Amino acid sequence: MGYQQKLLFISGMIAMGVAIAIGIRKFHSSSAEANLHALTIDLLTMANKAQQYYQKPSILDGGGRSFSSISADDRGLERIMADRQNLNGSFKIIKVEDQCLTLEATGTLDFDGDGQNLTVRALVYPDSVHTMVISY
Repeated sequence: MGYQQKLLFISGMIAMGVAIAIGIRKFHSSSAEANLHALTIDLLTMANKAQQYYQKPSILDGGGRSFSSISADDRGLERIMADRQNLNGSFKIIKVEDQCLTLEATGTLDFDGDGQNLTVRALVYPDSVHTMVISY
């Protein structure tokens, strides 16, 4: 092989290595974003069920215009969701107040390597929901 052919071969191998590294990074980023969206959708589903519970009269096993009867344990989660955990992550009730319910979802993977899994929190009010990313 001539000098130019060797140089071209080495340049091609470096370009392939860079392309593979970029592809792996892109895939990792996409999977983190997909998990974030899935957890957010799960939290919004729980928030919707919590708002329905809030609106339902207490005589019909609802909250009677209050979140305070939802306990911050597995029994409270059962009122607004069937499972405490799914493929996207695990869920828990952080805080219960009369007019606000705080839900938290923790993903299954640690995407940024800081030792903390992806965590999303939702503040559920009778007429709105606010979500925020706690850890990415």
